[in-house]
Amino acid sequence: MQKYDYDIIVVGAGPAGCTTAMYAARKGLRVLLLDKKRFPRDKTCGDLIPNNCLHYLEELHLSDIVKESPHLQIRGAKLYSANGNSIT
Repeated sequence: MQKYDYDIIVVGAGPAGCTTAMYAARKGLRVLLLDKKRFPRDKTCGDLIPNNCLHYLEELHLSDIVKESPHLQIRGAKLYSANGNSIT
């Protein structure tokens, strides 16, 4: 039987799990982050970060990555209903 030695095991690699794992690792803990899905996924999520959440990214030292993104600002959007009518 193989032995594993971790200080903390985080189950779920969503925003909360990743944040928890990152903080623990920065404190010097040995972290195992588990998720049942494979990453990256072919699923759209996290494509919009509201301005009032940017301070959390700064606290996590991730704001530079976001600011360097070529898709930083959404200048407009069009939504369509099931019957094809545009909602703007």
